[in-house]
Amino acid sequence: MPGAAGEEVALVHGLQCLNPICRVPGCLKIKQIVNHVHVCGIEAPHCQVCKIYVALVCQHAKRCTISECGVYGCVRVKLKLGL
Repeated sequence: MPGAAGEEVALVHGLQCLNPICRVPGCLKIKQIVNHVHVCGIEAPHCQVCKIYVALVCQHAKRCTISECGVYGCVRVKLKLGL
């Protein structure tokens, strides 16, 4: 997942992808991160994996123009940032 653009593409793709052996760069990593976020009892800022997800969602939310975006956390981040 080189660079922010590649990470954002992987985030959006990985959240929608149903292929358990997908070969899109970053897809499986995003799926692992998202699965972790849903079960983590620690959460950001104390969990490093959750912090990664929050950072990815923040990057995404700053560029996202979809009011009801399907990226988990995007709408919440946009509200907090006033976007």
